[in-house]
Amino acid sequence: MPSESKPPAEETTLFDTIPYDAPLTNLHKAPLMRVPPDTEFLAWAKAKAKAGNNSEHLPTPVPSSSLKGKRILITGSNSGIGREAALQFARWGTHLILGCRPNPPAHELHPDIVVQECIEAGKKEGHVIEVEWWPIDHSDLKTVSAFAGRWNERGWALDVLCSNIGMGGKRAVPAEQAERGERYRKTVDGFEEVHSVFAPFSLNSLRLYVFVKGD
Repeated sequence: MPSESKPPAEETTLFDTIPYDAPLTNLHKAPLMRVPPDTEFLAWAKAKAKAGNNSEHLPTPVPSSSLKGKRILITGSNSGIGREAALQFARWGTHLILGCRPNPPAHELHPDIVVQECIEAGKKEGHVIEVEWWPIDHSDLKTVSAFAGRWNERGWALDVLCSNIGMGGKRAVPAEQAERGERYRKTVDGFEEVHSVFAPFSLNSLRLYVFVKGD
């Protein structure tokens, strides 16, 4: 049998020499724990970001499975990982509720398009599935509450919750917030935007209700 290819060994960098339990103070005083110059840090960060991204070592395609009849809720499902998860679940025969912003930015697909993509993906595998998208914007907690309420009104069992939505970087602070001396972009509820959008607990009221109801 042909031997399996192995990913190339990563080059050891200065950051890799830092002990796992190293103290977080006075790092600059320890020769092996000094903070490297920006160029070295960027090289290290780039190498770490690529780690595990070699698709040759991932199962291709995703192993076949069957989740026919299960009902799955996915937030942030009209782009990126959320969209890919939705399409795969559709191929496995699940009914889907896609949680999406009602007015997505230009670089994201409109939820209507993703709904049709999921229906077609299911159909190609012989499934007739139900797919809907509901508006939700984690930077406005009123929409989160309305989303959870809408789910609970349906009385469905929740088989899988993919709390996918999030953001990894700050956006520019609006002028009116900057004038007040605020350094971070705030949501309509007054929370720092990255924390509000990324926090998965905003749907806990929905999740806990369903778990208790299921018991």
